[in-house]
Amino acid sequence: MTIVYTDGQVRTMLNQNNVLTIDWRQKDASSQLFPGSSLLSSDKAGWENIALEHHFVRSVWETPHTQYAQHTIVIHLNSKTNLERKLGDTRQDYNMLTGDTAVIPANVTHYAVNKQECEGLFLALDPQFVSQIAYEAVNPDSIELVPTFIQSDPLIYNLGLALKSELEFDNLGCRSYVDSLATALAAHIVRKYSTRQLKLPQYSGGLSRYSLRQALNYINDNLHQDIKIANVSALLGMSPYYFCRLFTQSMGISPHQYLTQCRLERAKLLLKKTDLSITEITAEIGFSSQSHFITLFKKQLGTTPLQYKKEFKG
Repeated sequence: MTIVYTDGQVRTMLNQNNVLTIDWRQKDASSQLFPGSSLLSSDKAGWENIALEHHFVRSVWETPHTQYAQHTIVIHLNSKTNLERKLGDTRQDYNMLTGDTAVIPANVTHYAVNKQECEGLFLALDPQFVSQIAYEAVNPDSIELVPTFIQSDPLIYNLGLALKSELEFDNLGCRSYVDSLATALAAHIVRKYSTRQLKLPQYSGGLSRYSLRQALNYINDNLHQDIKIANVSALLGMSPYYFCRLFTQSMGISPHQYLTQCRLERAKLLLKKTDLSITEITAEIGFSSQSHFITLFKKQLGTTPLQYKKEFKG
């Protein structure tokens, strides 16, 4: 499986001139691009296949000529900002509105000049992860991602806000939820931002009874761990993209929603039947933080874990 980019000739020429390479997985990678530190970053969250940074720049700034190691999606969060951007050998000057999106494939030369304050999200997808989804979903010989200057894309915007919200919640995010969002984002990029008209297949029928039982047993046996969608799908010998869709067809809810349900049911049982503290129960059911557990418990059940415990303990 290979990924081909439309600006190959320009990229080769610029590489010889030592264009800056940014790897979003590295700590403070964006410090070479923007003044000041990021408002939010996933660098300590342990996310796989995707990274997020949230930036707000108050002054005029100019980036060096840069290439990203990952496919990078820029989501604009200001009401209006004037920006000059160069992708490959094409340059544009335009006003970006809230929700406008730019797609910068890995290794495509990028340059930007911001002429006023600017706020944005930077989402970085691992190229191998995107390639795997493309290959297993549509099996092309190659997929060509097109650099995109500016486009309103409500799905990317909402996925970006969901990832941002998840990271803000406890600076970690629920791993299974982040995995699901990353898979959805990568599938969307493959479908909408490639030169070929790729149509991802609509799977039907759900998982086999045996595969579904395997998945459910794995989830229930490992509630105390940081369950990854990739681990469950690998157990069944299929891609995360394929697994998520078949699981949802079989269960009527996503793997992440099922996992959350199971954890809350286990929490209710532990609150009723044991003297474990809220901190101990949080660890026992695999939540990333106590605040995350308490907030979600109250949202789903209308009461806090401590109040719930008191109702049964007297």
